[in-house]
Amino acid sequence: MKFILTLFIILALASCKKVRLTGPKENDFLRGKYEWVYSYGYSDNESESFETVSDRYAMKFKSSGNILIYKNGELIKKGYVSSIGGVYNNKRTIGTANLAIGNGLMYTNNTLEIYSWPIEDQVNLFQKQ
Repeated sequence: MKFILTLFIILALASCKKVRLTGPKENDFLRGKYEWVYSYGYSDNESESFETVSDRYAMKFKSSGNILIYKNGELIKKGYVSSIGGVYNNKRTIGTANLAIGNGLMYTNNTLEIYSWPIEDQVNLFQKQ
C-alpha cells in the first residue's frame, strides 16, 4: 500500500513540471514581455483597446518558465508555463498553471491570444515588446 501511495505522489509531482524557456530553441520564442493592445468579440463586433480602457495589462515570461501578470504596472498574479503544444492553424498552444486567466493561451508571430482575460467574452491580444 505504501508503494502505491509513494508512486502516486511521485506521478502527481512529475505531472506539475514547469517548462523552462531556455535551452532548446523551440522554447526561446516565448520569453519576454507582452502588453495588451486589443480585444475583440465573436458575435457582437464589440472591441476594446488600450486607448479605450483605462487599465493596462502586461505579461512577462521569464526564462525559468515563470509568468508574471501586471495590471497598471502592479504585479497581480504569478504562475508558470506547464506545457508548450504543437502548431495548429499557425498558432501554438501554451499551457499555464496557477494563473486562472481565460480559456486557452495561443501564440503566433510575437502575439498572445487569451480568451476572456482581461476583457471577458472576448479574444484579447498581447503584443511582444
